[in-house]
Amino acid sequence: MRIGIIGAGVCGAYLSYKLSMDHDVTVFESKSEIGNKACSGLVSERLWDFIPKNDKLIKNKMKTIKIKFKNKEVFLDMNPGMMALERAELDKYVMSLSKAKLKLNARVTKIVPGVKPVIYTKKEKFEFDYVIGTDGAQSFTRKQLGGKDPKFNLGVLVYEKTKKKSNVINTWPLKNGFAWEIPRGDSIEYGVFENPKVAYQEFKKFYKRKPKLIHSALIPEGLCNVVKGNITLCGDSAGLAKPWSGGGIIWALQSADILLKNFPNLHKYDKELKEFFEPRIFFSKIISKTGVWFGNNLPFLIPKEFYFDSDWIF
Repeated sequence: MRIGIIGAGVCGAYLSYKLSMDHDVTVFESKSEIGNKACSGLVSERLWDFIPKNDKLIKNKMKTIKIKFKNKEVFLDMNPGMMALERAELDKYVMSLSKAKLKLNARVTKIVPGVKPVIYTKKEKFEFDYVIGTDGAQSFTRKQLGGKDPKFNLGVLVYEKTKKKSNVINTWPLKNGFAWEIPRGDSIEYGVFENPKVAYQEFKKFYKRKPKLIHSALIPEGLCNVVKGNITLCGDSAGLAKPWSGGGIIWALQSADILLKNFPNLHKYDKELKEFFEPRIFFSKIISKTGVWFGNNLPFLIPKEFYFDSDWIF
């Protein structure tokens, strides 16, 4: 079968890696090179359940998250632990595993559904048996399918070239999100995850120095309709990211595995995707908001230290 994948981020690269073992796969990337530089590269060690381990990508390993409430500090012991990676290098590495044809500077301008979906770029036309959109939170594929956008949060971050030997991630709860400090070995990452209307203001309050370069990215929250004919969505194009932190790598890879398990039955994929993620999204929101409320208002009811799975609260 001929399969077109739109977007060469970690989700699209992973799908092309797996699908190109048995199919003719073409990946369309609108940029001149692979690599998401706007998103944090913080990911759990569960990453190696999906792709071959590559220690060269790891900048630092962390086992603890410290949440700094107003009147109490809470320590979350993570299992599996977390890793700080160079996100762009991760995308490139996963794509290097694939046998797919990669087209850079290939912005998709139109997608025509049908028994044989057609992809148009500025210069070329391509016909496929199936098309998979993995083109990010503001997915062009989703818009072409007439799908509604999910709710968005905004991540804003900077890197400081300051070495800090630590395996603790520091976080500060905000009204609708949190601020963070991640030791990355050769640098420190400072960022804010919040409602887009206030994210930059909260970032300025948190990071009081004048940054040389600010990175920002919209982060989806809420599963979208993912199938139309022989076209589907996967990863954050389908609205998938952890509601409590905005992390999308493991959720994207999990959704990709559900697609691979059911491919080419896209309707079965859609059904299983909703069965897996919808309850996790719903209960994760409740648990995380409840935890923050108790931390701010009744901190004595929260244990000072407890176990935490950063990928699956529920």
